[in-house]
Amino acid sequence: MQVQESGLFLFRGEMLDKGTIRGFPFVMTTRVPVSRITFSCDWRQFLYGIDEDLLLSEHDTRAEHDETTIRAIVKGDFRLRQPKAFSSITY
Repeated sequence: MQVQESGLFLFRGEMLDKGTIRGFPFVMTTRVPVSRITFSCDWRQFLYGIDEDLLLSEHDTRAEHDETTIRAIVKGDFRLRQPKAFSSITY
């Protein structure tokens, strides 16, 4: 697929005709919360640790569509080095 800046929606036809984006199904909703939240973060202060190796398993097979779903599981945890580096405003 070659992307060009033409002002047209690239996936509009597929989304309307097939309900997919590049072959993957998508969901739309009108349930948007009334409150709005704005985040401000310094991601350098976000620490993420992995406890075990990555575990891969065949989660589901959809042979009739020639598709296979792979599930990746990892045990991890996160912590904020400086919690004041993360803030949110609800308005």
